[in-house]
Amino acid sequence: MLTLLQEIGELASVEGTVLVPSPAAVQVFDLCGDVLKSLSTQAENGTTPVFTCHEPGCSATVDGNAAWLKRAFVALMASTAREHRAEALECHGFIGDEDGCPRAVIAFGPCGIFNRDRLLAHRATFDRWRGGTGLSVPIACRIVEVHGGTVWSPPGADSRAVVWALPIARASGLRP
Repeated sequence: MLTLLQEIGELASVEGTVLVPSPAAVQVFDLCGDVLKSLSTQAENGTTPVFTCHEPGCSATVDGNAAWLKRAFVALMASTAREHRAEALECHGFIGDEDGCPRAVIAFGPCGIFNRDRLLAHRATFDRWRGGTGLSVPIACRIVEVHGGTVWSPPGADSRAVVWALPIARASGLRP
């Protein structure tokens, strides 16, 4: 019950914030790799998800709050990992373009989900309440949205995966 009350307080904090507090340059692909390392110690099926960046030599910089983004990444990945306890998982990062705006896109789910064109072209609504009755996933989705991003599920058989995208900082952009 205490955890739920803390999560409600955190959600109120996120909802009450118009601008991201203490914005800084965040390397989202590096952050993703760090989160996966922390989740690998919790893997129940003996497999460790590996982060594959499809933009070799590039880093995607997002203006945002690193602590908030890390919390969102952990929640989205952990809830998906819980749903797939017996399956091997993978994580992919690449640069997508949405209406002329480059975005850092991260896809996490069972092995075989990666198809860049399909992940970007067909978006199903993400069920914020999947993975339990807590508020960590809805808070994570809201954090991504506060940073100008979106969260969705791939369509069809891949709908058990989660995909999110964050706008790349205009000032810093892509840095090889």
